[in-house]
Amino acid sequence: MTMWEFMKHKILIPLTIIAALAAFFSFRYSKEKDHDDQHKVLIMQTVMKTITEGHFSPRPVDDSFSSRAWHKMLDNLDYEKKFFTQQEINKLKKHEFEIDDQIEEGSLVFYEQINGMFTKSLDRAEEYYTGLLKKPFTFDTEESIQLYGDNLEFPADERALKDRWRRYLK
Repeated sequence: MTMWEFMKHKILIPLTIIAALAAFFSFRYSKEKDHDDQHKVLIMQTVMKTITEGHFSPRPVDDSFSSRAWHKMLDNLDYEKKFFTQQEINKLKKHEFEIDDQIEEGSLVFYEQINGMFTKSLDRAEEYYTGLLKKPFTFDTEESIQLYGDNLEFPADERALKDRWRRYLK
């Protein structure tokens, strides 16, 4: 693989996707909803026009793009799989091949849903670790934990997620 191919596939495309997502989430704290939505659509259109027309290696915005963006978003938000449960991932799964269609329509349904779910999961994680750290850990049982995200599955439910946090903190 040449340096150019490496940069194109490993650095520039993910950075463009991350920049687009950052732009969408940057409006989270805006007070004017209608004005905010207009800005989001304008930013989305500008970013997508750059990707499809102005990028040195234009890519089609299709289902393949949607799937890559969906997976990249989850990897960036929860690589260690400590925030989302499999149940929540199943709810988000319906958007895996719809992101391109939503962008074309000017819709932010997926991004708003994942942002809301992630905010709630951060609050939930805070509850877990503050509660778990109030009591001392016991080290009389042999336990192990996998920390490498690529080898992990999302916890099935909140009980399994809390246990993952317990093992992680221990």
